[in-house]
Amino acid sequence: MQALRWVFHDFISIFIRYFFYVTEFSNEASKLFYFRKDVWYRITQPFITTVIHSNNYHLINPSDIQSLKLGVSNVRIVPKKQGFRLITNLQNTEQHPESVGSAVQYHQLLYFVKVDIASCFDTIDQDVLLQSLKDTLKSDKYIYRYIHICNLSSGGITTKGSKIIGTPE
Repeated sequence: MQALRWVFHDFISIFIRYFFYVTEFSNEASKLFYFRKDVWYRITQPFITTVIHSNNYHLINPSDIQSLKLGVSNVRIVPKKQGFRLITNLQNTEQHPESVGSAVQYHQLLYFVKVDIASCFDTIDQDVLLQSLKDTLKSDKYIYRYIHICNLSSGGITTKGSKIIGTPE
């Protein structure tokens, strides 16, 4: 039994990790795909170059990393039908791990959003969308108001804002 464990745990897994990049596809999360590392490098290099030269990301000075609230984490590249997706796992952050669980500890709440907006509206039936908008937006005019209420109490000033959207009638 120990020999079998050694073969799978200490030999095969290390062999695979050394020679292959193992990942899932974004639409095939239950399957693993094995890419030889040289092939993976060739197919991801154009994407990585585009990401580095885009305005969405910038290099961070190593001394500035200390000030980041969530720290830094490794980024994985996951293939999808058209291109790749960058994924990071905040579970393995290296700086300020206490900030990651802050929502559980009742400190400042952290909100995370996962979006993929490439071609996100391609599958919407335009006729159904227009009919839905006609049924919802029956007036020609709408009023948008934002009300900000400030209360002075012994603990200081508290503020509350609310949005109101309605018709002039």
